[in-house]
Amino acid sequence: MSYVNLATLADHKRQEMEDRIHMFTTKCDNTIRNLEYLKKRAQRLITQLNCDHMELKDRFLNSVKTLEEYSYLINDINIAVEELQGENVKLPAQTVLQLDYEYPAVLLHVDGTSFWVTTENIDEAFKLMTDMTEYYTQYKVQFSLDQMAPLCAVYDESNSYTRGLYIQLSEEDIRYAQVHLVDYGETRLVPTSWLQPLMRQFCSLPPFARCCQLAGVEVDCDDPVAVGKVEKIMKSHLGRNCTIYVDDNNSDTLGVYVFLENGEKINDIVLKAISDNTNNSQEPDSPEGFPGLTEENCDITQIPEYEDPVIAVTGYHNRDEAEICKHYKGGPEKTCFKGKRCTKKHVVKHPDGWTLDRVFVPANLKSLPLPAAGTFVRVVVSHVPHFDHFFVQMINDTKDITEKEFQPLTSLSALVQDMNCAATISSYRPLKMIPAPGELVASLYPMDGKWYRAKVLTSTKADRKVEIKYVDYGNVMWVDEELLSELHSRFCVLPTQAILCILAGVTMRNQAATNLIAARNALIDLIQDKRFDAEVIATDYDSITVALYDEKGNNIADLLALQKVVERQEYKIDYSLTDGRRVIIPS
Repeated sequence: MSYVNLATLADHKRQEMEDRIHMFTTKCDNTIRNLEYLKKRAQRLITQLNCDHMELKDRFLNSVKTLEEYSYLINDINIAVEELQGENVKLPAQTVLQLDYEYPAVLLHVDGTSFWVTTENIDEAFKLMTDMTEYYTQYKVQFSLDQMAPLCAVYDESNSYTRGLYIQLSEEDIRYAQVHLVDYGETRLVPTSWLQPLMRQFCSLPPFARCCQLAGVEVDCDDPVAVGKVEKIMKSHLGRNCTIYVDDNNSDTLGVYVFLENGEKINDIVLKAISDNTNNSQEPDSPEGFPGLTEENCDITQIPEYEDPVIAVTGYHNRDEAEICKHYKGGPEKTCFKGKRCTKKHVVKHPDGWTLDRVFVPANLKSLPLPAAGTFVRVVVSHVPHFDHFFVQMINDTKDITEKEFQPLTSLSALVQDMNCAATISSYRPLKMIPAPGELVASLYPMDGKWYRAKVLTSTKADRKVEIKYVDYGNVMWVDEELLSELHSRFCVLPTQAILCILAGVTMRNQAATNLIAARNALIDLIQDKRFDAEVIATDYDSITVALYDEKGNNIADLLALQKVVERQEYKIDYSLTDGRRVIIPS
């Protein structure tokens, strides 16, 4: 572009715009003329039908003929309107790969047991990405997400653009959108500012990525070990040239055999890895489980008999039954009817039956008492998930601790310092099992590399991703399971520090996505990581409704209304609740 005469380029663009405006004006004039003509003919039709019944037959036949003419005119108008509105860009369909044929391919992306390859010329994909990057670097379009077509251009961390399929906005954070990269096969959560409308000149080539499964390999998706082995093997060959042999093309996902350049077949490598995993789980040093049946030990007469059905079914030895006296029912004597002759432990058996072998999993944290309605509190905003919802932390007057001081964990600063000291970090242990929803864990925050308390919301076995909420800050994000550790019991004493707040007296007339994003961004600019005086207007079970005032005494709701991203709303307070709460009711 450095050799292009900018004046000439501007003239060309101006001429192109004038041509489009002229075409648009012409089509509008034709549409107006057609509508006026239809109006006049309709009036004539009414006049013609207002006649004697003897003439009605002839006039009716003439009217039917006229209506047919109207239908043609209406079709012409609809076509003209579609041309004025424009057409959504579409990608051509991928060519069908034939059965029992081999195709050179490149492995692009792996997600669990599914993977994506391209059988097209990789140079064409690189050229397309280069052309898109050059175009969108110079010509960025301001657009509304409500008008976003399914196909879009997506900015990548590698400072390049690629084609994507816009799926939806994130439910947790509307600043992000979920898109599927059609040329890579990967689904990502990207900022909405990274999206651009896909121009027609980039739609001549079909999607490069094809979804595949390994033919002849059956993997239980509920088995995280087997899925992890398949994913690890496939990821070790990402970006490499290979050959795929199509075994099944009856669905959107191809069943293929993958051959490496050295002649090895990945299908066989995966089958061997899964088989080795099964054999390893049967070795004597395995912590649980029993040897499986093989050709050497398949004699059913040699199968051992078990007196304990728990061991026979699960392979687990319940230490409670062996070490705890089942005759002890409690009492001050701490013994059973056997007296001192009994050699077992005399403790009250837990109703669930698991006392000695129970694995402690923290799942409950106390919540901070909510301030009473009508009071003022000093807060700092930690996270803003919505245009009128945000999380705050209460500010106390105690000074931050230093390395030389020792204090119990009575403040968030002391907790964070203790969780991130060298001794604590070295003691973190990985989770023993996939975390369950509601479980408390220690999570490494990827943005700053520090450990914080978090609660598990959901988890996926396929890609070992866990959705967590940082209970002391309020933000929610997906992290790898490897970034989670067991939370020490001493970190469960301090109540959760994040309090959900609702901004009083604001509403939005239009709930369009772009308006929500604009209002949320405006609120972030005003309050994120800043200190305020909060007037508690009303209290609910787990949230408070507040009015925020900055250091100059400005009401944040008024500042948002001045930016015209929200509207002020009058409200009143319901005092009739018997549980002490006060709830705001819009008036």
